[in-house]
Amino acid sequence: MLEEIIVNEENRWRLESPGSEGWRGSAHAGAANKYLMISADTHVQEPPTLWAERIEPQYRDRLTRYWTDENGVRWVHSEANDKPSRVSPMKLEGEDLTRSKAGAEPDERIRHNRADGVDGEIMFPNKGLAMFATADVKFAMAQCRVYNDWAWEKFGAYVDQMSPAAALATGDIEGTRAEIQRVAKMGFRHVTVPTKPLYGPHRTGELNYNAPDFDPIWAALQDAGLPLTFHVSTGQDPRIARGPGGAVVNYVSHSLTPAVEPLTQLCASGVIERFPGLRFGTVEAGI
Repeated sequence: MLEEIIVNEENRWRLESPGSEGWRGSAHAGAANKYLMISADTHVQEPPTLWAERIEPQYRDRLTRYWTDENGVRWVHSEANDKPSRVSPMKLEGEDLTRSKAGAEPDERIRHNRADGVDGEIMFPNKGLAMFATADVKFAMAQCRVYNDWAWEKFGAYVDQMSPAAALATGDIEGTRAEIQRVAKMGFRHVTVPTKPLYGPHRTGELNYNAPDFDPIWAALQDAGLPLTFHVSTGQDPRIARGPGGAVVNYVSHSLTPAVEPLTQLCASGVIERFPGLRFGTVEAGI
């Protein structure tokens, strides 16, 4: 229960926040002059067995895998990456621990949002960000279809308060065009795509978003009125650097920075002139 949150020392500063004193509007729940507050980058909590239970049988053995070794260390491995990566443990306390337990069920999310003064949220995959971590674009698209079905089943009835993004593996151009039409009919209001359509490091001459090949996708999104977003850490593995400072290097250089490129490609290649109704942006990419 939100009323039972234990405020530990790391979160005590929140109680001392000046809030909206002196402002024309307020972010606080129940305030007479409350602003409309939209949380623009939240993530869902997919069931850990979602793809294993729903994906076509020929893909099941290729899914991203998590396991714990004999020393209690947790690992993750996707087929596009040469080696497994260690999953860093997170020890949460107080308010952080309480909030980490919320979010799986729509009613619980709405209750927490209302207590925080949040009127709506735009939601992205969590475990599903690994859907793009394969060189097989058909496999990636198959995972996206599984995710999209589940996301709408889970949150579609609450779309005015929580709007999940439909995921598209844009390397599969025809599959993506068909999926745009499908998710638009389902009721999705926006889509998310990888920052790079073909997963992995850049290769000379490789297909990218500045190519006319993607015009059917831009046309389909424009016709459906669906904005698209490029979420960080989706076009290539951002965990490249190792050693001192590696975490910061990876986040800034290999996670945030690549999200700038698709925006540049759309602006510099004439896409937005050819499709003036196309709406797009980045998520979690900094300013």
